[in-house]
Formats: sequence, structure tokens, C-alpha cells
Amino acid sequence: MGSTNEELIDAFGDALDEWAREVREACRVSAVQHQELARRMTKLTMRGTVTPSRVSKWLSGRRIVISGGAGLPGRGVSRDIVRALGLEGARAQRLMRLGERIDLVQAELERRYPNGWRVAAQAHMLGHAETVITSEEPLSSSPSPVRIAATGGTSPDGPRRPQPERRRPSWRNQPTWAKALAGALAVTATATAIATAALLLPADEEGRSGAGSGSGPGHSSANSAAAGGPAAKADATRTLDLEKGTLGDDSRCSSPFQGPEVITWRVCARVEAERISFALKITNEGRAPSTVKFRLEYAQLSAFHPCPQQPDSHSLDIPAGETVITDPEHCAVPREKVPFAYQAVGWVVAQESNGGSYELSPTAHVYPDRIIWKPDLV
Repeated sequence: MGSTNEELIDAFGDALDEWAREVREACRVSAVQHQELARRMTKLTMRGTVTPSRVSKWLSGRRIVISGGAGLPGRGVSRDIVRALGLEGARAQRLMRLGERIDLVQAELERRYPNGWRVAAQAHMLGHAETVITSEEPLSSSPSPVRIAATGGTSPDGPRRPQPERRRPSWRNQPTWAKALAGALAVTATATAIATAALLLPADEEGRSGAGSGSGPGHSSANSAAAGGPAAKADATRTLDLEKGTLGDDSRCSSPFQGPEVITWRVCARVEAERISFALKITNEGRAPSTVKFRLEYAQLSAFHPCPQQPDSHSLDIPAGETVITDPEHCAVPREKVPFAYQAVGWVVAQESNGGSYELSPTAHVYPDRIIWKPDLV
């Protein structure tokens, strides 16, 4: 039996609260205050200035829905925080999973409330505000008055009654849509959490962990899609640095990544009726030809997978001032009949390099009857 709309809103509030607690704990362990976290995020990302006030709203849990005035956290914000705090391992993966959970539940709310879910969520949360502790805990060792109340302690005004706790439903009682998407939660979480650190790509390895050296069959196939070809001439719409339509209908490309040197590149994915395909869009902004080394994989079911037709790294020549899109035919997988989440995973490094960091495309949450991109253009 599916969940009611009210239960879904409660699940969304729980996800926001749990995400906020995880970030506050990560900040406490890292000894990082709001102002410093905002400064680091502004420096590391291209999202514009991140203010301490915005960080405070993120860390207010479900109260951000009630108060409004700020974008909600999710996978993208989680990734930025992981990088800003230098989180690794289980803590980084937990935060990414929580960010992905927020995105998924929000997507379901958007589906159920096509004319806008936030007003309904605000009304429901305000009606149950007396049973929910949502005030932000400071990033220090001393408990706040709200925290004292929650543990049944005392405040300067006298004893406070313990506040009721929200009971979380057991997994067996979770709605069907949540169970069906359980596999999707881990894909982006695992992939993006690892992406916070530089990933060494040994030149003598041809496994999933690195990029081999030299050129291969992918060299000529990628060049066949150079700017001027059908893919490169796609009418791509750009909003917030993402691209739509680069590979055709139902395709998205990431924000551009800079380097090596005059090269900029994007990681792209496309969903079609029978398959999901992946590609890299690489632009040479210089006045001379450039050669790079690239590798492309895809993420599904908590793991990276090599491209079926192009499993290794390859060298690629890019003429001056031109763009090359690698051939999606060389990195495509059949579309499944059950929900899965997919991302393209790409590396572009200098030809002589044996190390670099991978980047990810927007996530395609592929259902039998629809596709939800996270993040997406607005």
C-alpha cells in the first residue's frame, strides 16, 4: 500500500532533519563553523557566493520548508560540503546518501503536486510543529536550550518537559515507491562521495581505477563526432551551466570542468526508449591543436562500470577552437524495466598525465514511464 501525501511530507521532513544532523556532526568533528563552511564552499564551487545565512537555513532541517527563502539541500549541496570539509569514507557516503534521499522524495512530491508541493508541505508541517524539534544545534560543545529540552534537562527558566519524538516507520512499512528506488539511492552517493578526492589513474593499469596510456580505437570514433556533426549541432539549452539536448532528446550534460590547460569538458548522459548512453563533450579553447587522454564509464547499482565498446582510456586530438563529442554508441547500456539511476563518469587529463579526478553527469532516475534528472534545468 502506498503512502499518503501527508506521510510523504513527513518523510521529506525527516530526510531534511537527518541530513542537517549529519552535516552538523561533520562540522563539529571538523571544528568548522558556519562562516568558515560558507567561505570554503564559495571557494570550491561555481554556485556563486554561499553565505553563512544560507548554511544556517540548510542546517535548520525541515524548518527550511516552513520559513522558505532558500534553495533546498540535496545531492549537489552534499557534494560541495563533502569537498569543503574533506570528508571521506563512511561519513562522506552517508551524507551523499541523505542528499540523494532528499532529491528522490522531493521528486515524488513534485509528481504528486504538479501545481506546487511547497504550500501543502508548509501547511502540514506547521500543523505538526509542536511535535518536532527542528531548531538548529550550534557547532559547539555546549548544548542549546532546545537541546536541553529534548533531553529533559533544565534551562535558566526552569525545568522543561521532554519533547515527544517522531517515530520512524519500519522498513517493511515503507511505501512501495521508496522500496523500488532503494537501489537508486546508493548510485550517486557512492560515486560522488569518492569523487571528493583526486583519483590516481596509473598509466600501466587498464582496470576501472585508472586510465591507461596511449591511443586506441576510441580515438577515431570520438573524432567522428567533432563539432559540425549532428550531435555537436544539437540545440543545447544552457541554464545554471548545465546543458540540455546536447546528445539529443532527454539528454543532460554537467557544468563545464576546466583543464588541462585550455580544455573545458562536460560529462553527458542520454535516456532513450531502449537504452541509456553516455559521452564526453570536450572543447579546445586554444589557438593550437591539443591532445588529451580521456576515459568514460557509467555508474549504476553502487558501482562504476566500463563502457561495453570502449572500456579503456584513449588519446584524443582536438583541433584549435573546436569541440569533440565522444561517440555515445561506444558507451550505451539497455534500458531496464525497473527503476534505476544512471550517471556518466568521465576523466579528461593531459596526454602525459597518469592521474586525475573524475567528474559526473547529472543523474538520470529512469522509471518505466518517466525520467527525472537531478540536478536539472529550471
